[in-house]
Amino acid sequence: MIKLLVFDHDMTIVDSSYAIMAGFNYVAEHEGLPLVSHELTMKYIATPIPTYCEGLLGEYRPEWVKMYRENNERFERELIRPFEDTIPTLKALREMGIKLAVLSNRETPKRVLERTGLAQYFDEIVG
Repeated sequence: MIKLLVFDHDMTIVDSSYAIMAGFNYVAEHEGLPLVSHELTMKYIATPIPTYCEGLLGEYRPEWVKMYRENNERFERELIRPFEDTIPTLKALREMGIKLAVLSNRETPKRVLERTGLAQYFDEIVG
């Protein structure tokens, strides 16, 4: 019998792709580079940040990552949303008595989970 399920955060229970795209487009606009498409954003999701930058912006510059990170929280507030089936699935799992947790390489997944209304479904949230 399953007693605990542990989920990743980004692109597992929430769609963060539009926030990521907006953050990189902020950098692209600032640097006079072509805008990044959602299709291209999806192609490089879950790759190391240098690879991500090279794939989306043509090269990796640490100052671009800094600019992205300094401005991305506002895009996350506006654009991160649970996937369509996330809440019904989490509710069903809780009704089955299964403990739920989030484990993320994101430093503060709890803030996003609280903003999206998902925190209430998890027994533990670790960043």
